[in-house]
Amino acid sequence: MRRCHVAGAPLAIAFSTVFARAGGDALQHNIAPLQSYREVWSSGNIEIYRSNFMNVVLFYPAGLLAILILPRKWPGWRRCILVVLVLAAMSAGIEYIQYHYALGRCEIDDVIHNTAGTLLGSLAALLLPRLGAVGPNHKKYAAEQMVGGCVCV
Repeated sequence: MRRCHVAGAPLAIAFSTVFARAGGDALQHNIAPLQSYREVWSSGNIEIYRSNFMNVVLFYPAGLLAILILPRKWPGWRRCILVVLVLAAMSAGIEYIQYHYALGRCEIDDVIHNTAGTLLGSLAALLLPRLGAVGPNHKKYAAEQMVGGCVCV
């Protein structure tokens, strides 16, 4: 059952970031790291902060749930690194598709913020049970977080 929940996260992300957009003729891209913050400082458009935050929130549930499907006998740091690398590659793939097919705006900052969300979700899945923040049934907690994450998307 939990693998079903984890499969839903990448599908929801792919649908909302790639398949739900119409193709365009004008290609917009930004490959300079952290350029969005420079845009905020130069233009004063603080809406960019919201966009960056939403990119973090978008991948948080995927990182949270992906940790749970990997074997528990693996050390936590190994599971965390694997999840972050796989979902960072997925994020880069999404940005490549957006660039190649002119779907929205391709930005390296999106990959950075998505990877940060994955890392936060992975660390939460590893640390919350140890801190006693969730009970012995932390898988149920992760599933509830995933449902909340899908509603945000």
